[in-house]
Amino acid sequence: MNRWSTSTFRLLALYSVIFSMSGAALVAFIYWQSAGYMYKQADVLLSSEAIAFQSVPVSQIPAEIKARLANVHIHINYTALFSADGSRIAGDIVTMPSGLPVDGAKHTIDHLHSTLDSTVPLARASAIRLPSGDVLVLARDLGEVKELRSSILHALIYGGAFALLAALGGGLIVGIRQIERIRALQVVARQIASGDLQRRLPSSGRDELDLLAQIVNQMLDEIERLMGEIKSSCDNIAHDLRSPLSRARTLLLRASQLDCGPAAQVPLERALREVDIALGRFRAMLRISEIETMHRRGGFSAFSLKTLVEEIADLYGPLAEDKGLQFSSQVSDVPTIHADRALLFEALGNLIDNAIKFTPANGSVRIDLHRDARGPLIDVIDSGPGIAADERKAVTQRFYRSERTAQLPGSGLGLSVVAAIMRLHNYTLRIGDAELAAASPAASKATSLASPGVSVSSGTSGISGARSVSAATVEAVATGTRISVCCWPQRLP
Repeated sequence: MNRWSTSTFRLLALYSVIFSMSGAALVAFIYWQSAGYMYKQADVLLSSEAIAFQSVPVSQIPAEIKARLANVHIHINYTALFSADGSRIAGDIVTMPSGLPVDGAKHTIDHLHSTLDSTVPLARASAIRLPSGDVLVLARDLGEVKELRSSILHALIYGGAFALLAALGGGLIVGIRQIERIRALQVVARQIASGDLQRRLPSSGRDELDLLAQIVNQMLDEIERLMGEIKSSCDNIAHDLRSPLSRARTLLLRASQLDCGPAAQVPLERALREVDIALGRFRAMLRISEIETMHRRGGFSAFSLKTLVEEIADLYGPLAEDKGLQFSSQVSDVPTIHADRALLFEALGNLIDNAIKFTPANGSVRIDLHRDARGPLIDVIDSGPGIAADERKAVTQRFYRSERTAQLPGSGLGLSVVAAIMRLHNYTLRIGDAELAAASPAASKATSLASPGVSVSSGTSGISGARSVSAATVEAVATGTRISVCCWPQRLP
């Protein structure tokens, strides 16, 4: 999980931006109010000065200006008298400010030139025309407003940058903490999803995440209880019925050995077959229950998958030949895996047994082992009737039998056992179609489904004696079944 994409970090970053913008707006409002107040104060002072000079006779105004300038030690206010042609008569303003209208109103001007060899960058000024035609200019330095604006701008830049960095750092720290908590929840959730219902999400009861974990833990408690009751009921039924059925089979077997005549022998043999089917189903149910309890993880070890597949081919090759099927295998070198060898042998045996059972005479069965980009991949391919797309999930459920194969003997639990073993290993079982070349009956035992460049074994000699498919022997293309076992752990999102 990327720490920058966590909800906590995004929310803190959003709040930081909102806080910074709110702070900037507040500082801007303070500046606006402060500058407005300074402008008003300057306007009041300029109005007072204008009233004072207008009360003095025009002929005495130059002397009044000189007297005031002589008593001023800090130059904030500026006064000057200009003639109608713009020449300075008296005062400390060198020239008539350009752009300043002579209307008695207050205006903000830039670059007021003073006789003190200085330039006022910002000033509030007013020009008043006297009855004599001369122009009286009054101005007040607003440098404090400019300094205030500069200070506030620097405060906004540096303070805002510091606030953003501090907020992002805090968000990162909090986000890392949340990521660690979510990763801990994720690890436990993956273990629960893999079948370990006894695990519980860590919770300390501090926030909403812990509240959610507590709710999920309560739900898991109830699920574990219900599944335990169902499993216990099924196991007890299978175990309790297996004993009387075993006794019944023993009695039927003894009865069939008596000289009861042909009329009684046939029903007895049929009853024995039915009892064997029922016992097989109960054994399969208990086997699935044993696998799903995950007590077999102690048998996990590293081993060669190539050797395992070769043993499978050795065992089931003759069985396929006895049924008139062509059996072949393609085995490539793959890395060793960490799994339960006995369980994988049982799963692959069930797949091969099903393929042999449902493939008609003169068909073909093949087991392949090759390396995928993610790990070893085992394919069990047959030329049987295939499995419809809408039944591929159902065939791994207990007791499911397809209508097309319901007449064949079986309990409907073979693929259920395989699915349970796959769940224990966190492997994936894929069911699909396989396009196989159907050879003529006369050439079926001499034809191998080999691919060039791969070690092949043919059913005519157990696991050796590979041959190539001749184009003359291929008569049709039949849709069979391809069941793939992906021997690498599946990752949860």
